[in-house]
Amino acid sequence: MIDTLTTIFDRAGLMPHGVCFAWRPDLVFAHAGADLMITVAYLVIPIALYKLVRARADIQFGWVLYTFAAFILLCGLTHAVNMYVLWEPNYAFQALVKLATAIVSIATAVLVWRILPTLYGLPSLTDALNSNDRLASEIEERKIAENQLADRTNQLQASNEDLTESNHRLALEIDERKAVQLRLAAMTQELQRSNEDLESFAYTASHDLRAPLRGIGNLIGWIREDLGDKVDEDAESKFSLMTDRVQRMERMLEDLLQYSRIGRTDLQEAEFQPEQKIREAFDLLNAEQRFELEIPGPLPTLSGTPIAFQQVVANVIGNAIKHHDGETGRIRVYSTRQDAFVRITIADDGPGIPEQYRERVFALFQTLKSRDSVEGSGMGLAIVRRVLDVAGGKVSITGNDHGRGASVHIDWPAPETQASAA
Repeated sequence: MIDTLTTIFDRAGLMPHGVCFAWRPDLVFAHAGADLMITVAYLVIPIALYKLVRARADIQFGWVLYTFAAFILLCGLTHAVNMYVLWEPNYAFQALVKLATAIVSIATAVLVWRILPTLYGLPSLTDALNSNDRLASEIEERKIAENQLADRTNQLQASNEDLTESNHRLALEIDERKAVQLRLAAMTQELQRSNEDLESFAYTASHDLRAPLRGIGNLIGWIREDLGDKVDEDAESKFSLMTDRVQRMERMLEDLLQYSRIGRTDLQEAEFQPEQKIREAFDLLNAEQRFELEIPGPLPTLSGTPIAFQQVVANVIGNAIKHHDGETGRIRVYSTRQDAFVRITIADDGPGIPEQYRERVFALFQTLKSRDSVEGSGMGLAIVRRVLDVAGGKVSITGNDHGRGASVHIDWPAPETQASAA
C-alpha cells in the first residue's frame, strides 16, 4: 500500500505544466492570472451563500446552498492547484482534488434532482392572485346581500298589520343577517390572510433575488480593486456597464414587488414615455447584443402605471428574443390609434406563431415548444393579458406582411379615455 502511494506521488520523470508553454512568461502568467481570478471568485461566492443562509433561517432547502457552496469552493481549489502545477509537477495531488470535486458535484446534482418535485409543488403567484380576486368578488356579493337585508328590515319595521308575524319575520331576518355577517367576517379574515401571504411571497422573492445581485455588485467592485491600475479604459467601461445592469435589475425587482400589490395597495399613476420603458426592457433582455431595436417614429405619451406597461413589453420582447431561431434578429416597435386605445405593436423577424395557436399561447403554462428545448414557464403572455385586463387594455397577435415573425399588438387605453372615465 505504501509502495503504491509512493509510486502515485512520485514526481520523478514528470515535468511541471509550465514546460508545455515553453516557460513563455506571457502564457504562464496569463494562465496563472486567470486561474487566480477564478479562484478568488469561487472563494467569494460560498461566503455569500453562507451569509445568506445564516441571515435567512426561514429559507427552505438551505442545506442545498451549503452543498453548492462546497461544490464552488472545490472548483476554486481546482483552479488554485492548476496554478500550483505550472511550477510543481504534483499531478497526483491535482487528481485527488479533481476527484473530490467530482464527488461533491455528483452529490449536489443528486440533491437538486431530489428536491425538484417539491419545488414544482410550490404555489404560484398567479394562483394567489386568482384566489384574491375570487375573495374580493365574494365580499362584494356579501355587501350587496347586506344592503338588501337592511332594506327588508326597514320594511318590516314600517309595517304594523300583524305585529306577531312581523316580529317573527324580523327575528328570522336578524338571524339571517347575523349569519351573513359571520360569513362576511370569516371571508374578510381569509382575504386579509391571503393578502398577507401574497405580500410576504412577493417580498421574499424580491429579497432573495436582490441578495445575489448585491453579491455580484460587490464582486465586481472587488475584482476592480484587485486589478487596480491594470484596469484599462475598455475594462472600466465594461465594469461600469455591468454595475449599471445590476442596479437596473435591482430597480426592476423593487418595481415588481410594488406591482404585485396591485388590487391591495394604490399605485401612483402618471404619464410616461413608452419608448423609454421599451428601451430599458430591451437593453436588459438583450445582454448578448444579438438583436437590434428599431423605433421608426415617436411614440405617444401614455397614462397609467409605468411598471405595468414595462412588465407587458418586457414579457413580449423577452419571448421574441428567447424563441428566435437565428443568431441575430431585429425587433420593430411602432404605434397606431385604435378607437379608444393607443396600439403599440412589437414585431419580430423570428419563426412566428401559427394562426391556430395565437389564442392558446395566452393560457397559463402554455408553450409551443417543450420546456427542454426552450427555457420558460409558459406564463409570459398569460401575465401580459392579465396585466392588460387590469389596466383596461387588450392584446392580440398577427403575422407579419413579409411572412416571417409575429406582431404582438398591445392596446393601451388612450390618456383622454382614462381622463373621461375618471
